[in-house]
Amino acid sequence: MAVEDMISSQFRTGEEQVETARKGGIASGKARREKKDFRYFAKIVLDELVKDKKSGAELPTRYAAIKSVLKRVLKDGDYKALESLAKLADEMPNGGDGGQVINVIYNGVSKSAQEAINDL
Repeated sequence: MAVEDMISSQFRTGEEQVETARKGGIASGKARREKKDFRYFAKIVLDELVKDKKSGAELPTRYAAIKSVLKRVLKDGDYKALESLAKLADEMPNGGDGGQVINVIYNGVSKSAQEAINDL
């Protein structure tokens, strides 16, 4: 950013303020379009099918990624991976002390879920 761009608006003429606002609006629109395109392509990639190495089943990339994170949590005890998984599951509300709390609720694991965990 140039020094003249940082000059307070109180020192600019009306025309300069209009031009600066116009440039900002154009840049903002470009950034919004780029973010929208990025989200669109990310969704396409996450919906692509990948073949599971062990079972041979085809899974959407998003499920394969979650399975990979779960593997790191269960086998390596990776706390950061647990936090990521909890955030994805919307299980990370703010704690009263300003920190994060992970809500872990264990209601038993279905047979198919247990088999999937064992396949990791």
